[in-house]
Amino acid sequence: MNERIKELAQAAGFDTPAMYQGGFPNDQTLAFHFFAESIVRECINIVKPTQEHQAYADSYMGGVDGLDLLYGKIKQIKEHFGIKE
Repeated sequence: MNERIKELAQAAGFDTPAMYQGGFPNDQTLAFHFFAESIVRECINIVKPTQEHQAYADSYMGGVDGLDLLYGKIKQIKEHFGIKE
């Protein structure tokens, strides 16, 4: 489990040591991780520029630099939560 997701799980009151008994994730742990990753992916999809935004990049968030900024933030979110393509 990604360390940040694990920290958030602990802060929310999940018994994370029990989630990794024997050093391996159990089915509930895998389901939780999938759930957490799904939420992060949904958030990324909300932020991600559409093709229409890309077509009108000159007038959208400062143009191409604005799109680069958004894509950079999406990359940062993925790295922060350990999301792989």
